Amino acid sequence: MLSTEEFAAWSKKVVLFLHNTSRVADEPYPNLLFEKGGIGFPTMSFLADDGTLLKQVGHVTPVAQLEQAYQDLLAWQKLRATVEAGEGGSAAELELFRTELAMGNRPYAEMAERRAKLPIADADAEKVDQQLVNLQFGEILRDTPRDQQHVGGEKFVAMFRAGRLPDTSTETSFWQYIFAHAAREKDTALFEEVLDHLKKAKADDPRLARYLKQLEAQLEKLKGG
Repeated sequence: MLSTEEFAAWSKKVVLFLHNTSRVADEPYPNLLFEKGGIGFPTMSFLADDGTLLKQVGHVTPVAQLEQAYQDLLAWQKLRATVEAGEGGSAAELELFRTELAMGNRPYAEMAERRAKLPIADADAEKVDQQLVNLQFGEILRDTPRDQQHVGGEKFVAMFRAGRLPDTSTETSFWQYIFAHAAREKDTALFEEVLDHLKKAKADDPRLARYLKQLEAQLEKLKGG
């Protein structure tokens, strides 16, 4: 898609930045893809001029999907300007909150504070709270160095204890990081508790069978050690 004439024409609307994920000496941003929440190539993301992630579209993406995301961002900018100007009242504030929560482009702490002040209907509360969980998860995930998964895992343990479980496409990292933390601390009780939970919660997912077997073997090794 990146090499098509259609994309070349569309790309004139934005300032392009291509991040090379290969291992290159003196690469100033070696983990940029991961830090912006990407998990595969190509990952198309819209960034603000200060590098803040505004909207992530995904992997092999049609130009039509990029255009829709671009138009969504223009509408978001207009709505945000309206609210910041003190116009539109509580209805505009609520719409902006929902829009930014879906986009995931605002800090979790800010969005949690706004959620507490806004009149969220009971029928929407569960969806909104799950989106907040996913936002917190993604924020921690991006802030965790790739070679220090246990750091993020320690924070995820608190979410696990509170029953705040993500349901995003990168959800596997939530469990992986917790296991990394438990293994580092040699906390076999935690490791076993989370593994038992995962085995029950994902019993119908055959794709995880091999991974669960590996975790069982790792647990036995921890106990033996």
